[in-house]
Amino acid sequence: MMLREYRTPSALRDGLEASLAAEAASRHVDPNRLRRHVAFERLLLRLASDTSGGAPRWVLKAPTHMFALPTLLSVYPDALFVQAHRAPLEAMASVSSLITILRRVFSEAVDPVVVCREAIQYWSETLDRFLQERDRLEPRRICDLAYSEIRRDPIAAIRRIYEHFAWSLTREAEQRMRAILANQPREQYGFHRYDLSQFGIQTGEGAEFFAAYCERFGLSAQAAGKTIRA
Repeated sequence: MMLREYRTPSALRDGLEASLAAEAASRHVDPNRLRRHVAFERLLLRLASDTSGGAPRWVLKAPTHMFALPTLLSVYPDALFVQAHRAPLEAMASVSSLITILRRVFSEAVDPVVVCREAIQYWSETLDRFLQERDRLEPRRICDLAYSEIRRDPIAAIRRIYEHFAWSLTREAEQRMRAILANQPREQYGFHRYDLSQFGIQTGEGAEFFAAYCERFGLSAQAAGKTIRA
C-alpha cells in the first residue's frame, strides 16, 4: 500500500484511483496517455479542493501506483509517500480471495488457483519495478510502516508518519481521528476468511517471488492462514 501526500473527498478519490489503477496496471499502456490521465486527475482534485474550501494536502491510496511512479512524480513532483509493508504471501491470499469473490458475481468459470498465481506474478513484478524507482528518491520522501503497526495502534502509526515528514499533529486532528476509530468497531464489516491452501499454494511455495523484498524490509516470506476484517 502507498499513500501520496494529498487529501481529497472520498467519492472523487475512489473514482479517480480506480481509473488510474486500470491504466497503471497495463504492461502495454502508452506513457503519454498515462501522464495525461494523471494530469487530468490533478486538475479535478484542484477544482474539488477549491470548491470545498481548500485542503493542506491530498491523500491518494492505490497499490497500483507502484506501476506508475515516474509518471506520478512528473505530475506531482513534490509528492511524499507512505509505504505500508505486509508479508506479501499473506496479502496474496487476501487479494486472491477478494478477486475470486468478485469475479464469481459475473462468471461461473473462475479458477481460484489461476487467480492466485496471476496475483503472485503481477505483484512480484510490481514490487521489483517500484523498488528500483523508489531508490531514486530521497529517503526523507518515503515513510516505511509495518501493516501490523497500523492494525495494532493506528494513532501511533499516524504519529510516526507525521514525525517522519516533520508535520504537526494537532490535538484537534488527533481527536477527530480517535472519534472515527471509535465509530468503526472491528466487527462492523464481518470477517473475511482466507488461506493460501484454498488457492493451491503449498507452504513455502511462491516465496522466491518476494524474497528480495522480504529480506529488505524484514518480512516473513511464508504465510499462515488468516482471519481478518473484510
